[in-house]
Amino acid sequence: MSMALQHILVMAVTRMLSGVCMARFTAQRHPQSRLCWLRPVKARDTLQLGDITDAERRVLQCVDIVELEVIKPRPEPLHCEDWIAEFVRRRPRVVRRLEGPKRDAFLAERLDRAREQVLVRQTRSLLRLLRPDTLRVRFALAAPSAQHECRLGFALRACRYPTPQDAACQ
Repeated sequence: MSMALQHILVMAVTRMLSGVCMARFTAQRHPQSRLCWLRPVKARDTLQLGDITDAERRVLQCVDIVELEVIKPRPEPLHCEDWIAEFVRRRPRVVRRLEGPKRDAFLAERLDRAREQVLVRQTRSLLRLLRPDTLRVRFALAAPSAQHECRLGFALRACRYPTPQDAACQ
């Protein structure tokens, strides 16, 4: 992939410490999930909500198919999926959404075939898609900040991830 406009399927939007993180599928092939992940980042600083807001002032959402200019890869250990993208001169543009039965079939066909790369060996940072055996979610009001907290945990056969604490979700 080189500097060009890409149509990319948004698969995750999360809050980070000082900004947001977004992960997307590209049309490029990948041996474990059929399509490659791309995590758009800025050359400097952290992504903010304004960076992932289109011209109509709508924050990009999961299953949006977005046109975005990607410039070059910036893989850093564990985050091998990072690509520098252009968010200022050319705003992200929602082309369409993947919804209904097409979305369901698309996701079912792309379950990760090498989840141990993320969960055990940590050779990449994004788990493509998985179907856990069990799922736990805990919601709480965190004191003293009075902010809501959500924790997610799941089990995959004999493997429990993460250990020893569940992952934070925002």
